[in-house]
Amino acid sequence: MHITQMLGLPSLRYFTVLAEELHFGRAATRLGIAQPFLSQKIGVLEQALGSPLFLRTSRRVELTEAGAVFLDSARRILGELERGVDRIHALARGELGTLNIGYVMIGMLMVVPDLLRTFRLAYPQVRLSLHEIHTAPQAVQLRQGDLDLGFLSQPVTEPGLRTHREWSEPYDAVLPSDHPLANAQTIRLSDLAKEPFVSVSRPSSPEMYDQMLWECRKAGVTPSIVQEAGSWQAVVSLVAAGIGVTIAPKCVSRLRIPRVKYRELSGAAPTYGLALCTAEGALSPAAESFLESCGAHV
Repeated sequence: MHITQMLGLPSLRYFTVLAEELHFGRAATRLGIAQPFLSQKIGVLEQALGSPLFLRTSRRVELTEAGAVFLDSARRILGELERGVDRIHALARGELGTLNIGYVMIGMLMVVPDLLRTFRLAYPQVRLSLHEIHTAPQAVQLRQGDLDLGFLSQPVTEPGLRTHREWSEPYDAVLPSDHPLANAQTIRLSDLAKEPFVSVSRPSSPEMYDQMLWECRKAGVTPSIVQEAGSWQAVVSLVAAGIGVTIAPKCVSRLRIPRVKYRELSGAAPTYGLALCTAEGALSPAAESFLESCGAHV
């Protein structure tokens, strides 16, 4: 039998308690075992190590030099085991691990940063791995288990997904500050019918590009897109440069770029929807913790 099998974790626990108490009676009481049983186990341990760990007299018990050396090792082993058990319990409570989270680009201008911050404050030991991915490939990666959670553009029609929470924002018109409509309280989408448009490019945000075209056409507007860009920051900067106008979810107004005005759209104004989704089925404890911190239905 290998010596590690002979030693065993219970024997290490018996040894460390006796080393702390230096009294067989008190140690046995603390361990909840009989004193003769403790004496037997310590004898077996000493035999396995080939060295006495304690000096025993009728009046006292003392650690030998070998016992003092072994005590350091025993405490390290038991401490590491206890930390391992704590980590397992933390994983089960959703307080440890890694979360792979997908998001569409516009999500980072909406609620996503605030939700991430709230979760990080509550669960600082959970590692967040964030991935900017369009809605359709996000759905695939959620079903495949590559992502734990995803922030997707609505409507979410892909099968095999569960929506836990939704947010929506109205679209605003985004105009150069010297535009004739820049000082109007509200404007209609049809007022922009003859304007040159700038837009996020379809490869960078297909759902946003398609929705803008759809909403414009519903209002009887066929936008003449003169320039595209890969981010909302770039799009709004193009508006500031006087290249064109655009419509964007209200959260884009957080981009405080000079020479740009955001104006409400009147009438049946379009809205943008964001959904927090997971794959159907069981969730990891960390994913459940994230949903709870978002006020979502688990």
